[in-house]
Amino acid sequence: MITRTPYSRIVSSLRYTSSSLGAISDKPIFIIPASRRTYHRHAPETRLYINGSFTLSSDGKTFEIRSPYSHEKIADVSEASVQDTNVAVAAAKTAFPQWSSLPIPTRGSYLKNLASLIRSSSTELAELDALSMGRPISTYFDAVRAAEYFEHYAEAAWEGAKGESSLNTPGFVNMTMRQPYGVVAAIIPWNIPVAMWASKVAPAVAAGCTVVVKSSEKAPLICETCDFGS
Repeated sequence: MITRTPYSRIVSSLRYTSSSLGAISDKPIFIIPASRRTYHRHAPETRLYINGSFTLSSDGKTFEIRSPYSHEKIADVSEASVQDTNVAVAAAKTAFPQWSSLPIPTRGSYLKNLASLIRSSSTELAELDALSMGRPISTYFDAVRAAEYFEHYAEAAWEGAKGESSLNTPGFVNMTMRQPYGVVAAIIPWNIPVAMWASKVAPAVAAGCTVVVKSSEKAPLICETCDFGS
């Protein structure tokens, strides 16, 4: 997200294997076949994204991802421990008061800026998904869909924040207020990870909540999306 602003701390991203919580290692190991090294401008980011920065897993554990096309090794990705998860939740909880207190137009401007960055990074995101889960680049639409989610909720937050009043009870004026709930946990699938990431993160942060994301172990490179604005 956007470093040195509340937005950099409102979304943390964790990686899990099916048996445990998941993150990333000190010095990521990437072996990308020469025939596909032009796909990505740099080795994909494989560390946890917590509190506005990429960080290592606390216990150094990793899991391997391989190309579903060639079965060649793509990366060693760290597994987040329970401690890492607790740190991510604590960071999101700490960021919540400042983020939730921002005016809706301010939160909306962050979401619109992120949508623009996602649109401009469509090729790079397509390459990440091609590497980790074999998505054909020629059919990639996820970045456009993800940008649309952020653009939609940047505007929809106005409607969602409206309260209601009622005179149905004699002698009383009944009022409701809609307020941010707190820290949201989001679990996303492997097949369209960027779009699913946006579909869960966008409404939550637009409403003023903060988020901890669990990406799929089959498509764990989504973590890089969190750092678009840095």
